[in-house]
Amino acid sequence: MTKADIEFVSLDRTEGTDARARIVYRITEDSEPTNPTILRAQITTISGDPEAIQAPLDEIVAVSHGKPGSALSKALTQLVRHVALRNMAARLHLHGEEATLTLDLPQSEDRSGPLEKQLADYKMVVADYENARKRSARDADVTKKYAAESLARDLLAALDNLDRASEAARTAGVGGPLAEGVAATTSQFLDILRRHGITRISCEPGTTFDTNLHQAVMLQPSTSFASGQVLQVLEQGYMLHDRVLRPATVVVAA
Repeated sequence: MTKADIEFVSLDRTEGTDARARIVYRITEDSEPTNPTILRAQITTISGDPEAIQAPLDEIVAVSHGKPGSALSKALTQLVRHVALRNMAARLHLHGEEATLTLDLPQSEDRSGPLEKQLADYKMVVADYENARKRSARDADVTKKYAAESLARDLLAALDNLDRASEAARTAGVGGPLAEGVAATTSQFLDILRRHGITRISCEPGTTFDTNLHQAVMLQPSTSFASGQVLQVLEQGYMLHDRVLRPATVVVAA
């Protein structure tokens, strides 16, 4: 039994024509004697501009066990609330005994505002995700790039001892296989570190003191170097890629 027809008509006319989007739902009552208050709202007509109709529901079922007419009220309320129509007015056509039923059906709201807000929210979520993904990738790259930092710091002490051994051999004028072996080991050590992005800071006597690369432990008058120049290198400094792993320890001319 047909209880009602509810028609939705677009309020926006297509430019240059009178065509309007139109969709009609017919609400019928199932003829089940055990449960006569099951009503179904099914589409009977769709016409006009399809872009004005956004995925209308094929069928809505409403069940009510209350007073007569409550199932119809429920079906109509559910339909108006859930049907995905854009800027459309609702028109109700009642049939039979239900013609005396009073229903307050507000005009379908213009969903362009909420849709625009949802789109803006979606874009913001996508942007936040993309920023988080880029930040995570950046952090992963940094972690990988400087992963050897802790190990390198521990190895520098052994490299310093090799440097001291070579310097002691030069000072004592000692040569031979032992001194050559220490020098070769030092060179190999530096080559291995270089492959992992660890390089010595270039620092020789006469180099201008740089607070970013050098650590001064003493000021000493000098006639050979100008004030602010490195007078002596006490301990070599090292870089890990673009980061100072350890500054060079130096004596600076006063």
